[in-house]
Amino acid sequence: MTGNRKIRVTIDQMGNSKVEAENFVGMSCEAATGPIEKALSSGSVTRELKGEYFQEAEATQEVQQSW
Repeated sequence: MTGNRKIRVTIDQMGNSKVEAENFVGMSCEAATGPIEKALSSGSVTRELKGEYFQEAEATQEVQQSW
């Protein structure tokens, strides 16, 4: 996924909060937003997972060969 990673926090007039992650792939969004959700919640947290959550993170692998 390209682009800058962003975490957007919205708090409405009633005190309800929404945490949205942009340009994260797989469970990396959960790791990034988890502490924020925990700090904002007074109980349970409801998550709405985006399609990017179900994508696999690109794995980079360096291969060295000796001849």
